[in-house]
Formats: sequence, C-alpha cells, structure tokens
Amino acid sequence: MLQKEFNITLECFTAGRDGGIDLCYNDGSDCQILIQVKHYPDSRYSKLKSDLRNKELDKVKRNSPKRYIVATSVGLTPKNKSEIMNIFNPYILSTGDIFGKSNLNNLLGKYPDIEIQNFKLWLTSTPLLNKFLHNSIITISNMELNELRSKLKYFVRNENLNVASRLLEQQHICIIAGIPGIGKTMLARALIMEYMGTI
Repeated sequence: MLQKEFNITLECFTAGRDGGIDLCYNDGSDCQILIQVKHYPDSRYSKLKSDLRNKELDKVKRNSPKRYIVATSVGLTPKNKSEIMNIFNPYILSTGDIFGKSNLNNLLGKYPDIEIQNFKLWLTSTPLLNKFLHNSIITISNMELNELRSKLKYFVRNENLNVASRLLEQQHICIIAGIPGIGKTMLARALIMEYMGTI
C-alpha cells in the first residue's frame, strides 16, 4: 500500500532482527526512507509509544534516514501522532508519515487491488466476499454494461427518452412498445445508462 501511495519501490527483508528497518527505499546511495511496521493487535497506544521510544529511537538515530515512516495496527488520535512525531524529530517529517489503523484501512479502500492480491484480507472484507459470492452476476452485469457503452455511442437523445424518464419518475413503471426495429431496446439501454448517471 505504501509503495502505491508514494509511487516508489520498497526493499523488503526476511524475518529476524531488522535493525529498525522493516521496509526501505534506496536510491542507490543509502536508505532515504525507512519504514517501521508495528503490529499490536491487542495492545494499547501506551505499549506502542513505549516500544518506539525505548526500542526503536536509537536504531533510527544510528540509521539516520532522511525520512522515517511508522505504520501500525494501533488506532491513533491526532495527539498520539504528534507525540510519535516528537519522539522521532527530525526524522518523521509530518504526522502524514504515521499510519495508524484507520489510515491503513483507508489505503485498502483506496487501492482495492491490493486486497484482492492478499487472500488473508478476504475474510475481513465484506465487499470482496460479496464479489466472490456473486461473481457470476457481477461478470454478466459488467459484460452488459460494456455492451451498453458500445451501443450507446450511436444513440441520439430524443423526446422518447424524456417521456420514459418522466413516467418512471412519476409512476415507477414504463412499458416500451412498438413495431420491430423502432428502437425499443436502445431506449431501454439509454434509460439504464441515464439512471447510472453515464449519459
């Protein structure tokens, strides 16, 4: 998620003692950006703050990055972020370089393809589970939508569309009838696209 957000490629490392570096952006000379990830599923902010100050601060000073980013599963308030920023001054450039639980969830919403790529996240994602459970309906709907878009470029808006729209608005029902080839299907498709807000 952070790679996408910052549009950079991050180095990842194997499990073990990391020297305060979970992820790193290297421009060829040294680590410009260090990222520390802290996963505390059942802990409070006080535990995170204590570990950052007592275990991570010296490591950051040794590495002396141009920018230091903290990502954590702990929920953070604006005050919490300010405190963390002060601990790591001048390495954390702004509170925007501190990603709490809400920030990470926001990034998942912003980049849904990441959620799809990581199956461990599927069970906690209602939209994704719905997509898998109703995949055939979604696939058929998307195919129909693509066909509607391709056909609609030949549609010329006319009074019939306005009349049908008014009927649906007032009566909640509209029967489109007429001889073959008069444009009934095209009108129905135009109504669909209008209600989707695409024409």
